[in-house]
Amino acid sequence: MRATRTFRLKGHARSAAAVRAALRGLPRALDEATIADASLCATELVSNVARHCEGAARGHPVELQLLVDDDLLRVEVSDPGKGFEVGELSPGDETGGWGLFIVDRIADAWGVDPGTRCRVWFELSTSGTAFRTPAAA
Repeated sequence: MRATRTFRLKGHARSAAAVRAALRGLPRALDEATIADASLCATELVSNVARHCEGAARGHPVELQLLVDDDLLRVEVSDPGKGFEVGELSPGDETGGWGLFIVDRIADAWGVDPGTRCRVWFELSTSGTAFRTPAAA
């Protein structure tokens, strides 16, 4: 079974609740652990847009796309930014910097697709077997 849902959000930290509601509303029942992991990773990505993307600060929408396949959940967050290069990931400090580090530790695979819109995505296995692929090469 394949299902895709797309949402437009405002690029600010308060969009976290909308992200969680979108994940809970997927047509296929996912286990609570997958929903919790996806919620944490997706809210980190939306928070990064709010913090780093100038277009979001000017009111341009952030797009959240959710794809559920037989054994995979893929979440994509795209914004009007140009993208960025993934550097060495490390834990943040008391004031922030944990977002991509958290995504890297939880997601089975993730990456950044630059273009006319920056797309940051992650995937979680829903079949119980992880297939971890590091994003930075």
